[in-house]
Amino acid sequence: MYNAGNSFNIITSASVTRGVFDETALIDPTISPDQYSGANIEYVIQRPGASRSGTIMTSWSGSSISYTDFSATGVGDTSDLTFDVVMANNKIRLRAYSAGSGSGDWNLHTLFKLFPHIT
Repeated sequence: MYNAGNSFNIITSASVTRGVFDETALIDPTISPDQYSGANIEYVIQRPGASRSGTIMTSWSGSSISYTDFSATGVGDTSDLTFDVVMANNKIRLRAYSAGSGSGDWNLHTLFKLFPHIT
């Protein structure tokens, strides 16, 4: 992390998660709440006949986490896949949940923008 006066770099990390269906999946990366105070997570979910994109905005302090999922209207039925942000093993994680309905596995493409603590 670069700090020149009051300037900090935003850290980015991308991941692809394949085959989410009828399960709860923890999506990489694992985020240290001691180093970062928030994240914007852009995503696209896809499976045959369905697709949705959106942004999850999240922030935390200690073990308290707040998040909002803003998404475009999906193509096809995307209601089977939902997200939340949780504390797991003292790390912040994006969690995807598929109830197991619909026409097959989900593929998730994510881009995390992590905001370091400003001290």
